[in-house]
Amino acid sequence: MTDTDICMFRGGSDFRPDFRKCGSIRSILTKTPCLGLSATVNQRTLCDVAEVLHIRLTDVTIVAYPPDRPNVFLGIRKASAISVDLIWLADMLQNRQRQCPKTIVFARSINDVSEIYGWLASHLQQLAFVGGCRLVSMFHGHISRDLLEYTLAEFRKPDSTIRVIVSTVAFGMGVEIADVRQVIHWGKLSSVMTYWQEVGRGGRDGQPARATWYVKSAVGGDVHDQEVFGRLKSASMCLRRVLLDSFVVDGMDTSSLDELSRRQQCDRPSRCVSDQCDCVLCVCCTYCRQQCHCRSASS
Repeated sequence: MTDTDICMFRGGSDFRPDFRKCGSIRSILTKTPCLGLSATVNQRTLCDVAEVLHIRLTDVTIVAYPPDRPNVFLGIRKASAISVDLIWLADMLQNRQRQCPKTIVFARSINDVSEIYGWLASHLQQLAFVGGCRLVSMFHGHISRDLLEYTLAEFRKPDSTIRVIVSTVAFGMGVEIADVRQVIHWGKLSSVMTYWQEVGRGGRDGQPARATWYVKSAVGGDVHDQEVFGRLKSASMCLRRVLLDSFVVDGMDTSSLDELSRRQQCDRPSRCVSDQCDCVLCVCCTYCRQQCHCRSASS
């Protein structure tokens, strides 16, 4: 792992000073075609990129689709205390050990990461280790290079001993691990862009995954982000639609967003087991799951 790799893992604005130098190259290669690719971008970022590359958006062709993660269920819960809200994760680790689904717990500050990690280790005690190897690890910019390298190398393995990583935004860009089944966000979020990118750490193999945000009163980000987070917290409409609407850019094909509004309820609610239903609403988000007929049929 190189110093550049470590910088990439920190993500956020650390890479932007280097990116902005691309404008100098464009000023030399003025007649060379330019192709820009991004998995996740919003209108503000698109305009920023165009400015850096000295491109007028009116002169380019944009091919864009909503950056959906349809295999990732989106959940929101009100946060109270780590020992209460995350007890299910500790119990899962304790009971299933190396069969516990791979999980990333994101927290905004190193102090929060240390608190969550310390609580998990204290709760599990000797069960936090299997064969001398840890089941839970931390990941942030202030831990040793040896622990960073070990954690990444081990967590990449399909049979990794590490089953839960508690991390800051450091575990993000540049990290490709296909079989993460659970993504948890604890407390304040920094931005909608970062949140959605971190949600995308789960289910990269296309298999079902779950992303749960434990909400506290405060939210981060700019005015636009705070508005989006406020709508998510209100849980008054499809969470997926709220998020994807914030990534609509000029020229985007939004037909898939319209399809979200046309999804049908279960056609056999009497035969549907609510906790196991795999209809289009029940695999979407907490709001849509509550709207499904199978919920009212089982209550």
